[in-house]
Amino acid sequence: MIFPWVLWTLPGFIIAEQYAHNRFPLLADFETIIERNLWGLNDPPVASKLVYMTENDNTFISVTGGADDYYPGASAIGLPRDWSDFSCLTFKARAPQGKVSLTVRLDDFQSRSDAVWCGQSFKVSDQWEEYSVNLLKLAESVKSRKFRMDDIDNLLFYMYITKGSRTIQLDDIRLIGE
Repeated sequence: MIFPWVLWTLPGFIIAEQYAHNRFPLLADFETIIERNLWGLNDPPVASKLVYMTENDNTFISVTGGADDYYPGASAIGLPRDWSDFSCLTFKARAPQGKVSLTVRLDDFQSRSDAVWCGQSFKVSDQWEEYSVNLLKLAESVKSRKFRMDDIDNLLFYMYITKGSRTIQLDDIRLIGE
């Protein structure tokens, strides 16, 4: 039964949601256990795993997935919804095993019913690098309807894997103003 599990995790989620609101436009740096309540594996995971790692006093998220997984990655819900005052999403990433194709996907609330989303893909190397997503261009890339940057429902990072397993590590996810 899933209902007791939802009730048990709800207080942590509410606290994490408030914590995210207080730190906005920093979306995640994974330094506290509180914010980790907003992050999880992209569903449905087959062999994926998500762990928090610390290196040189810096904590980051590490997601490993395989070719049998359906777009393995990490997803965040409960972040502040209104991103309309920001022009850029930045994050740091690396792929310790070598290059990985990583897509950043945004869903607005309406995406729940019409499956319209926007995203941008990157080739991530084995060294920490900062990547940037132009939110204005991203929203304009949706042609079927107006994409609502003032009503973001989900932030998802996922990998495209054709064989074997791959790992992507993420840190310092934030929004930058106009």
